[in-house]
Amino acid sequence: MTAKKQTDKRSRLKSRVTVNILITALISFSIMGIFICKTISYDITEQVKENLKDIAVIAAGDIDGDTMNSIDSESDPEYAVILDTLRKYEKTNCVDYIYTMKMQGDNLVFVVDADYDSHAPYGTAYKMLDEIRMALNGSVTADKTVSSDEWNKYISAYAPVYASDGSVAGIVGVDTFTDSIDHDMEIIRLHIICLIALFLCICLGLIFGFWADISKRDMLTGVMNYDSLVEQGDRLHKKKVLHEYSVIQLNIRNFKYINSEIGTSLGDVFLVLYANILSGYLGRDEYCARTGSDNFIILIRKGREEDLIEKMSETWIDMSAYNVEKTIQVPLRCGIYDITEKDTMQDSVNYSSVALKHSRSDNSNYITRFESSMLDSLVSDNKIIAEFRNALSSGEFQVYYQPKVNISTNELCGAEALVRWIKGDEVIPPNEFIPALEAEGLVTELDFYVFETVCRHICAWEDKKIKPVTISSNFSKLHLANPNFADSVLTITNKYGIAPELLEIELTESSGYANYDALTSFVRKMNQAKIHTSIDDFGTGYSSLSMLKDISVDVVKIDKSFLDKKEGDDSHQEKMLENVIRMINDLDRTVICEGIENESQLSFLRNADCSVVQGYYFDKPLPHDEFEKRLQNPHYS
Repeated sequence: MTAKKQTDKRSRLKSRVTVNILITALISFSIMGIFICKTISYDITEQVKENLKDIAVIAAGDIDGDTMNSIDSESDPEYAVILDTLRKYEKTNCVDYIYTMKMQGDNLVFVVDADYDSHAPYGTAYKMLDEIRMALNGSVTADKTVSSDEWNKYISAYAPVYASDGSVAGIVGVDTFTDSIDHDMEIIRLHIICLIALFLCICLGLIFGFWADISKRDMLTGVMNYDSLVEQGDRLHKKKVLHEYSVIQLNIRNFKYINSEIGTSLGDVFLVLYANILSGYLGRDEYCARTGSDNFIILIRKGREEDLIEKMSETWIDMSAYNVEKTIQVPLRCGIYDITEKDTMQDSVNYSSVALKHSRSDNSNYITRFESSMLDSLVSDNKIIAEFRNALSSGEFQVYYQPKVNISTNELCGAEALVRWIKGDEVIPPNEFIPALEAEGLVTELDFYVFETVCRHICAWEDKKIKPVTISSNFSKLHLANPNFADSVLTITNKYGIAPELLEIELTESSGYANYDALTSFVRKMNQAKIHTSIDDFGTGYSSLSMLKDISVDVVKIDKSFLDKKEGDDSHQEKMLENVIRMINDLDRTVICEGIENESQLSFLRNADCSVVQGYYFDKPLPHDEFEKRLQNPHYS
């Protein structure tokens, strides 16, 4: 993943998490605020009820029940006595209304209503409430809920009035409007809203403080991320001290192989351990950032880069604490740039990236310092990438065929399809454009173009009654990341109706440790379709023997480096090659040696029982028309 994509992903994640936290906090505080308001409102209401009940009891104690029983109308002297008693409490101590009632027959009626403005006349019937019934039975009670009428919302309490014989003569009712309660609750609600807003502001501050730190960190390893490193570099540039540093872009060679060996989960643990070791070698004013996968950028004081690389090149990571009995050496690849006074941080990172890219294309030199000539190569690569698709559609890429010869019969027995870029009169060899296309991921399109061209040529030869031979097509290891790779191959094969024994899919041995499971699955599907498979460059990787054991390829191509003469060790080299050939033959695989250039090499391979070779000794890669003539005359003198 590129630094930009990782930054975008981190920004999206940060936004989502921030919004989720704020929404959760808002909901939580709102629920808490509602609960607090409800609780306080209940407590206040209950306290008012208790106060009203106390007043009702006191007022009831001031009224003589016998006097109350004797009242028949408002003109009775006793009516005025009770009215004077009740009006001592009217509009005081939170009392808005106070009145007495009694049972008259089956009806509950007003006896004395102390309201100054609009009192209920004596004998006015009133609906019997449960709470009033309880008071008539001798209990002091209050309404369970706040009541409401055309005038206002109110709370009522009731107390019994006793006669001299101990019987209940009636009740005293006390009402209070809830205006004051509502006012108090409005103030409380306002305070709670302010508190919620304050808590949300605090949460927001904490969240942004948290992100301010975490947004500077790589989410897996905890070291700086790319953006944070660039910001730090910019600060050093403003202080005019950036030129005192070098930039190192570093990644772990064959990390996919390590990942496949220990699993992706432990692969993450491995990266955390590696990042900790790397950070431990840095000084206080030196910085390390992870830019994704196994890629790191280091800002280090000039003069210390060689020491760091030497230490990291000798790094071993013990995984035994994680139930993996492995101590893994960590091979690295570096691009280094020494910053000058005119460079910005971004320029410096770009130059170190160019150096790292150069080291990827040079497998003999994994530690590369930036040189200005590398920019010319970069410009060339960008030009290749820009022109690729137009060149592909206009037919500038042409397929050549390098013959494979059975050295027992000197007969043409196959060929390897190779691609050349023909621009006008210029023939561009693959080593000048394949690395750029592979780095950009475009080589996969070119591979299928070559494969389909081969299928088309085979069909044309068969139409001309020319007997074709098995043609091998090279496919980059990048294809193994595509789960539909095998299906795409079979779709093209079925499109042209090619006999499967005329086709061979060739992958390099490095494909194995890049994606071993995918390679195994692909070869199995090709076996089922009866399409041949081959492994190129055998003997140059790390897992040759296990690949022969576990992957059922049909053909093994031995790298030409085995045939190169090396001073002082010819006999050892020849014995090793003889045994490799014998082992492959014993496994019922076809062995091919490539790069045959002279009679001495050919004689040795005949004696070693190698059956098929290819190389300039017999033929260079031939364009279509010349190879077609060779098909018609397959014997070599």
